[in-house]
Amino acid sequence: MNVLMISQDATCLAKEGTVRSDTLLRHREIANRLSHFHVVVFSVGRVKHTRLHPTDTLTLHPTQSLNKLTRAPDAFRVAARVCRRHRVELVTTQDAFFTGVVGWAISRLHRIPFEVQVHADCIGNRYWINERLLNRVLNVTGRWIVKRADNVRVVSESEREKMLRLGIPGGRIWNIPGGEGINIEKFSFGDGSGVRRRLLPEGCDRMVLFVGRVTKQKRIPDLLLAAKSVVRTLRNVCFVIVGEGKELPRVRELAAKLALGDRVIFTGNVPYAEMPGYFAAADVFVLSSGYEGTARVLMESVAAGLPIVTTKVCGVSELVADGENGFVVPVGCPSVMGKKLVEVLSDVERFRQGAERQKVALTLFDRSKNFPRLMQMWSQVARQGKAA
Repeated sequence: MNVLMISQDATCLAKEGTVRSDTLLRHREIANRLSHFHVVVFSVGRVKHTRLHPTDTLTLHPTQSLNKLTRAPDAFRVAARVCRRHRVELVTTQDAFFTGVVGWAISRLHRIPFEVQVHADCIGNRYWINERLLNRVLNVTGRWIVKRADNVRVVSESEREKMLRLGIPGGRIWNIPGGEGINIEKFSFGDGSGVRRRLLPEGCDRMVLFVGRVTKQKRIPDLLLAAKSVVRTLRNVCFVIVGEGKELPRVRELAAKLALGDRVIFTGNVPYAEMPGYFAAADVFVLSSGYEGTARVLMESVAAGLPIVTTKVCGVSELVADGENGFVVPVGCPSVMGKKLVEVLSDVERFRQGAERQKVALTLFDRSKNFPRLMQMWSQVARQGKAA
């Protein structure tokens, strides 16, 4: 089967080993199960030609746009060219917004079955809608797109229920928890000793880890306010923030105003191959987001046997047993997050035992099981499209 994906994730175009994402690895694994996998990627500027054919069955098609405003029309143009040159049997899009509009238009133009992926709890989410004015328009767009897709792929039961409330028939919704899932073994046997020696300052023997893009979605200021309350109580705790993003300068400024000093460390991006060591080094993982899909970092934390303190976002119920392997706290409540972090850090071993028991939940997110389900879904959607 030949599949066309429209994606905004340009990390697959980066040199391997330089980004925190495993996107290219996942694309390769998918392509190995298909006749050919074409991925049209929103990108700005020129891309080196040598990266566009990672395998015989995977081709990356960057839009190489002049600016962000032209990425969607450029993606439509590139995708249309792919469809003219190749026998595409299914088009799938990374979201129900910009890539969703492109995918819907391509599916109608070339009469190809259309699948939309819903990886994040955005549609109807007040935190996301209020983040910027554009999101109010995208919220309407997303509702319109998912109702016109031949198939909607979600990553959690809560998102499936939301799609049902929007009026989408259950037969057109597939829930593959965690999307493609993770390589569980990779994060189960990491060695964190080197990371701890390199990062933890003198006097610190407890490490709280955050991994993710430093954007408004992640609400890092809430995390820093929680960190301030934690270090007042426990002087041996250090917070390590892995990732970069537009909000990083503002977040660094807030950390300085809160006088957190060496109790918060910003590492920038870390290559994906090194991430198991960071999870192994940590004592607790923390997530402060306003909205998520089923966050891959939470799956990786469970695989590493880490206690977790997270906001109540999409997918956490499958991964965090409240009071067992961590706590789920309300979004936008740093004082509550701080108290729960202190509770976990004061009895790490008990919560680690709960984290080990919670590893049974990872069977839902095992990449070796989720990829065959993905192929089954795509084959079924493509067959139904032909029959129609």
